[in-house]
Amino acid sequence: MDGRLTVVTSTNMSENSITQAREAGVVIESDAVGAYYKRVMDVDWNSGLAPADVAERLAAMKEKLTRVDEPTIELHPADLRMT
Repeated sequence: MDGRLTVVTSTNMSENSITQAREAGVVIESDAVGAYYKRVMDVDWNSGLAPADVAERLAAMKEKLTRVDEPTIELHPADLRMT
């Protein structure tokens, strides 16, 4: 990051987002905006997981998610009308 040019986009880092979805973004040329997003990126980067810890964390998340009961929502056909 150069702290001057900033790209703000709706793109997610997934195959669908990159290859199938319509995404939007802007390039902002501003030292003030660039400095802000550089600080945000530095915090995110420095607080992320070490690559060696990813597999263990994913396994722990999978274990927790398999124990969550999904709520059931009953809909009446009238709830599906478009207005």
